[in-house]
Amino acid sequence: MFTHVVVYSLVETADAAEVVRRLKEMRTLAPLVTSVDAGVDVSRTPASYDVALVTTHPDAEAYQGYLSHPVHQELFAWLKPQLAGRTLVDFTD
Repeated sequence: MFTHVVVYSLVETADAAEVVRRLKEMRTLAPLVTSVDAGVDVSRTPASYDVALVTTHPDAEAYQGYLSHPVHQELFAWLKPQLAGRTLVDFTD
């Protein structure tokens, strides 16, 4: 199992719900994606980011296919100008 975790800081926090909605659409990329979960931060601490994404993939090869898939590329093209920053961690079980 390959897990991809990203936290996003948005230019406009009001866009967070739309970002989450679009991220969850990545579920349509099965079998490259085993699961997708995304949500808006509710704690709003100084250390918080605005949105989190967790995707799981059968293996690193499927993850690479997900990254290069046109649906993912289109989403990232839409998302990139809205990002103030992002941090990610990828790991395997």
